[in-house]
Amino acid sequence: MNPLHQLLLEKLHHAENLTAEQKDLLFKSLKEDDKNQVQLQFKLDRMEKDRRTLQVMLEESIDDLQKKNKVLEIEASFERVWLVVMSMKKPEDMLDVCCMISVQLQ
Repeated sequence: MNPLHQLLLEKLHHAENLTAEQKDLLFKSLKEDDKNQVQLQFKLDRMEKDRRTLQVMLEESIDDLQKKNKVLEIEASFERVWLVVMSMKKPEDMLDVCCMISVQLQ
């Protein structure tokens, strides 16, 4: 139980200027408030845990997407070189292939 609620319950128990009904009503209110506070703290802790989990998942997803993007860039570069290779008609066209390889490596 919350230390403040515990203190209030003790003070309430020793209060002489309140009727039994008033004390009972205040006891119930304090206990209900303490129960609500415990539930809210649980929900807050759970939300924080979920937030951290989602943050990790998002970072991993971003890393995966960056890796896949790199792979796609490499594949696209390979395709561009391959198109030049396939368009070769004579040995002198090899210079075009070398230039394209150089450009793609950059």
